[in-house]
Amino acid sequence: MNSLPPLRPSCPPGTCTCRRDELLETSGGDVRILMLTRHEERRLLERLENVQSLDDLERVQQRMRDQLGIRMTVAPGHNEVRSMRGIAIEFAEQPGLCRKTRPAIA
Repeated sequence: MNSLPPLRPSCPPGTCTCRRDELLETSGGDVRILMLTRHEERRLLERLENVQSLDDLERVQQRMRDQLGIRMTVAPGHNEVRSMRGIAIEFAEQPGLCRKTRPAIA
């Protein structure tokens, strides 16, 4: 018996632009992003907070792409060049990525 992993519950109508229902209705749509439940989101935030090096951050970035389909770019912030303290994290727009998740992770 194949059981699907739990999917993120839908946001209240009119409060989010994640297009979750559109993604679920599309046959062959990439629903991996919907596996990012609130619990898994907290685990991901913990992992990102414990990043120690650029290599570690790149590994987390690759795993997010492989496991969830999240395309994330990391670059120096607009005022920072020499240190990683001022990094800017941006997520590509994609169906299923909740608008509350983007700022929470970044």
